[in-house]
Amino acid sequence: MTTISFDHATTGYSLAHARCLAYAAELAYKDEKRGRATLNDWGFDRVTSFRVPHTPPFPLRRTPPGPA
Repeated sequence: MTTISFDHATTGYSLAHARCLAYAAELAYKDEKRGRATLNDWGFDRVTSFRVPHTPPFPLRRTPPGPA
């Protein structure tokens, strides 16, 4: 298990914070049960998740061509 220590008051860059954010971003792609369990292990007791339908065909519009 990865130990997470996140300082919510920081305003500067730190490698430790970058690592925490990378681990959190990775959880976005895990299943809900695993993500919730991991976040609970990290000390987050209020976790909300949602699902967005992601099935083709996707409603894409034609975009104008870029500069030549």
